[in-house]
Amino acid sequence: MANALKAEDDVMALLTAETTQMKPVVAAQLNNFSAGLESALQEATGVMATTSAGMGLMNSSVVWEKEKMALHQQLKPTGARLAGDSRSDSPGYCAKYGTYSLLETSINKIIDVELVQSNEVASSGHMELEGLKRTLKNLHDSGIAVLEIVTDRHPQVRKYLRTHQPPLLHLFDAWHVSKGVKKQLIAAGKHRGCELIGLWRRSVIAHLYFAVGVGKGNGDLAIAVWLSLLNHIQDKHTGHGLLYPECKHGELERRKWILPGTDAYDRLHAIVTSKRLLDDIRQVSPNFQTFGVESFHSIINRFAPKCYAFSHQGQLARCLLSALHYNENSGRMQAATKKGDLRWQIKHPKARGGEPVACPIRELPTYAYVNHLLSAVEELLACGSKGGTDATPQPPHLSAAFGPVDKVAIVEAHKSRFAGN
Repeated sequence: MANALKAEDDVMALLTAETTQMKPVVAAQLNNFSAGLESALQEATGVMATTSAGMGLMNSSVVWEKEKMALHQQLKPTGARLAGDSRSDSPGYCAKYGTYSLLETSINKIIDVELVQSNEVASSGHMELEGLKRTLKNLHDSGIAVLEIVTDRHPQVRKYLRTHQPPLLHLFDAWHVSKGVKKQLIAAGKHRGCELIGLWRRSVIAHLYFAVGVGKGNGDLAIAVWLSLLNHIQDKHTGHGLLYPECKHGELERRKWILPGTDAYDRLHAIVTSKRLLDDIRQVSPNFQTFGVESFHSIINRFAPKCYAFSHQGQLARCLLSALHYNENSGRMQAATKKGDLRWQIKHPKARGGEPVACPIRELPTYAYVNHLLSAVEELLACGSKGGTDATPQPPHLSAAFGPVDKVAIVEAHKSRFAGN
């Protein structure tokens, strides 16, 4: 079998070469699986093989397609409630690849992944919308009804879903909305005389989540609860309005209140009553969020670090492999000691200002999908697959848009800007 695998398409050799150029620590993380997994990665790039019955396999990962088809069949009777987000392959705003992922929130499984190259769209900023369009089309072609989708507040995605997918309920992730509010509060609290805003920052963010939870999808009620904050910060806890007349909390500890007529109150009032924010709060999802997709993207970072460049086939292989890994381990339970006590670890996240946070320790991940990859390779070899003859179509290289150049003429025309005429 080793000789047969060697005869396969040179995609795996390309991936291996890319990996060996990395730092040893990163390379070790990417190569901590069996050698057989490395050979099987070729099938994750979408090599087409021909079966004995003459049927062409789908031009995609054999194992991933089986996994995806099984998930789609499971969702056909019930429909899908999705969380979607995009990931760029590099830091900054000039990424070459964008990976758009859809997660079904009720089962916590990745049900579709699309890789978009920047020259397939107008610019890198348009890759997220293109990825969303492709994934939604895939679900439509599979006969799956999308009931709702939770995303960030990407303006292109927002407009597309509003104008082209009006029956689809589009909701926002609460964390992304609160993140924007938090930035505004931090900036406002830095002004002279507005230090109290910084002291109230956490309470304001907590109240945002509370308002969305109380609203339970009722935008008017969520807005009423949210605006009650302006009375609460004055130590007024009744007479908020018809939908939410009074606060539900008990006796409060003594604290510094923000009173009308102060610069701190005026700045906080402007943030809380912002029309854009109020419109966003109406669309915040009270039930599902995108943190599962963020976790999946962190898995991709292990297989395809952003500080290294990969070919289109290499990037696609690593994205699909990450999806297989996530789906197999998405239901891991919290680990326990021999005595049965749940295990925890203390972290100091940057988002919390370095303050300690208790995080559950999950059970160790499993890698049963590796055996499926190897089995797929053996089946394809048994069918006589030689690989490389019908490889997955790839978009042209970024340099292809410039066409051939006359190197000699360019060299002759080269002059130093300090040279005399």
